[in-house]
Amino acid sequence: MGYLTYPKLLLPQIDSFNIPIDHKSYTNVIEFGDKVLIDGDLFQANGDINGKSYKVFYKLKNEHEKNKLLNTMPFMKNCIITYNKTITLPNTNNLKFNYNEYLLEHEIDGVLKLKNFSVGSCKKRYLNVIEKGQLYRERLIQNL
Repeated sequence: MGYLTYPKLLLPQIDSFNIPIDHKSYTNVIEFGDKVLIDGDLFQANGDINGKSYKVFYKLKNEHEKNKLLNTMPFMKNCIITYNKTITLPNTNNLKFNYNEYLLEHEIDGVLKLKNFSVGSCKKRYLNVIEKGQLYRERLIQNL
């Protein structure tokens, strides 16, 4: 985004509004649902890890990776991911959108920033009738 400078004081560049909790990397299996989106070079999705719901962000490295992901979207699949846990910044404008409240209202337990993600690690999983309907709907939307 940019640098904020004061006389003889250089603050680090802010990459995101999600600040890492620790600098540890975790590897786990995530269950992606039907909320998967690519916007420019940003992949974002909702998924479950050990029964907890997370919002996941991944910055795509190049156009080839983006096209590969677009062709094999991980709807309703289990994927292996490497990620950092992050916390969101507190609300600074009381009259506008509050991201922490949004996460609570949508029952999202946290935000994860992916370090490594490959659609090759994704496997199909057993789907119930509702999930099969959601997957069918998402495939129809993707084909439009």
